[in-house]
Amino acid sequence: MRKEGIIVKSTSGTQVSDNTLRDNKKGIQVYDATNTVVDNNVMTNTESASVIVTKGSVGTSVTNNTIDGGLNGVVVSGGNNTLVSGNTITDITDTNPSRIDSDFQKGVAILSNNGATNVTISDNTITDGSDGVRIDLAGMGNVVSNNDISGMRKEGIIVKSTSGTQVSDNTLTDNKKGVQVYDATNTVVDNNVINNTNWRSIIVTAESIGTTILDNSINGGDEGIYINGGQNTTLAGNNIENFGKYGIFIKNAEVDISGVNNPNNIGNGRTGIFVDGDLARLSNNTLGATIFSNISQNYIELFNNGLSNPGSPTIIDGRFVSWDGIISANSAQRAAIENKIIDFDDDNTLGQIFVSQELSDNDALSVNIDEEDIFALNLFDFPAEAGNVNVTFLGLPPTRQPDATFLANIAPAAGNEEQQFNNVEDLANISPAAGGETGCWASVNQNGFSGAVSYNFGTSIESAISEVNCQNNQYGG
Repeated sequence: MRKEGIIVKSTSGTQVSDNTLRDNKKGIQVYDATNTVVDNNVMTNTESASVIVTKGSVGTSVTNNTIDGGLNGVVVSGGNNTLVSGNTITDITDTNPSRIDSDFQKGVAILSNNGATNVTISDNTITDGSDGVRIDLAGMGNVVSNNDISGMRKEGIIVKSTSGTQVSDNTLTDNKKGVQVYDATNTVVDNNVINNTNWRSIIVTAESIGTTILDNSINGGDEGIYINGGQNTTLAGNNIENFGKYGIFIKNAEVDISGVNNPNNIGNGRTGIFVDGDLARLSNNTLGATIFSNISQNYIELFNNGLSNPGSPTIIDGRFVSWDGIISANSAQRAAIENKIIDFDDDNTLGQIFVSQELSDNDALSVNIDEEDIFALNLFDFPAEAGNVNVTFLGLPPTRQPDATFLANIAPAAGNEEQQFNNVEDLANISPAAGGETGCWASVNQNGFSGAVSYNFGTSIESAISEVNCQNNQYGG
């Protein structure tokens, strides 16, 4: 046929079953029809698309068909509540060599400026083509689930310029790319099994917003999860292993991997997490409880001002990360871990990964803090189980010597308010507002102080303010 082999138009309840269609321009078209069933047909070498569901069609079922060859398998370009399930689609290839990897070759596609909604693509077997499933410019509520897709020259599944798509429980094998989310909103990619991808297994790019990547199993490929652009992307519970370069790659995006109860597991590859550029961010500045195992080169590699604020590093909390099974590290273990992290310690234009926590000899929790970490604001709270926390001040910050005008304008809270201050010596003789210079702090005011002051926060307000312990032998007071 130079047009359709079978067309169902503006009717209701039509059954199209057990037909064999060969070498037609189009196979079966459903146009503005209701409750049409297209079941158990065999279609080969269709020039355009083997099954087309288009404008105004409602409640169409495309099930258990065998499609071999042709430009496209099943195309939904309009309508709503369409089911595409149980079909076997193979060898979707354009015979025009100039379009061999074009977007025209799709196993199943939702392509709709008319807003196709509530389309379910499930339990199909799709092999050998350009894209396995393509959802582009579609409406809300579309689901891609339980499909077996292999041998695609481009994406196994691509979700583009649409909203609210669910991609779940699919098996993707030996495709160039696994699942790609491009300029889409509120996409969920969960519980998929992705094996032996030639390049990247899950991709989030362009202006995608609110993508959730959850509980996927990724085995093989060059890169596990690749994120370049978008907002509010969340990764949790993904198992990424046997990758060539990066388990997770982050650029030009903020990514949430903060989960503690359902962490990402990254193992058996070169670099666990690679963060590129100062536009990359980790939500809440934390790695959560990410699990690294058998990483050959670096657990984490920051690059090109990665996680760097202007003039200072971003401090990233890695205290709950498992580094080859180590969470509470001793000093030697911590040094070994940091040797496999490229961050501020290696290049001061990068962010700083705060590595681990250590159990002290009496099993009370204490926190190891390098000098570059000590001033990190709000990095952590001292836990109750830590007990007393001691901070030792080894010196006081320098201050500018006041000039005579400044000294003359000082009005002390206590003492002789008419007293004039003309020099540093006069300033040093000011009486305190209450009490006298007693205890440790009096010694700090003495010339030549160069010792240490230890302050114990204690376990209550009363004990915290009771006294300061001075090491008199160090400052000779």
